Amino acid sequence: MRTAFFIDGYNLFYGLLANTPYKWLDLPALLTHITAIENPKSKTAEIYYFSSPVKPELASRGTRSKEA
Repeated sequence: MRTAFFIDGYNLFYGLLANTPYKWLDLPALLTHITAIENPKSKTAEIYYFSSPVKPELASRGTRSKEA
């Protein structure tokens, strides 16, 4: 089975990486590993990464959102 992933970059960062010493994540390796665990016959076909510009005036963390 071919598997595609759609990543929300903003939520990935603030939900997983912000306020940690880890700022780099090898998404292809992580997602391929998850795919293999879920179904060893699966293959990661595509990874789509989406993000948007940070607008401090709309962010709950204000200007700190752009500084992180």
